[in-house]
Amino acid sequence: MDTEGISYEARDVRADAKAKAEFRAMGGSAVPLFIIGHTQVRGLDKVRVRELVYAERKMREREKEH
Repeated sequence: MDTEGISYEARDVRADAKAKAEFRAMGGSAVPLFIIGHTQVRGLDKVRVRELVYAERKMREREKEH
């Protein structure tokens, strides 16, 4: 994600109790868990993550135009 200029927030669910609670509340059972917009991606599906990130960017750009 760094090489593609995609910003993200990494959370350590083992060391951070709040992050762990949020992770569990979202139905998380394994890492990584990506939240992009309103969509969850479970596991390291680079293609799906990239598609969602770019779709989210386009949507935000369109919103700024209006």
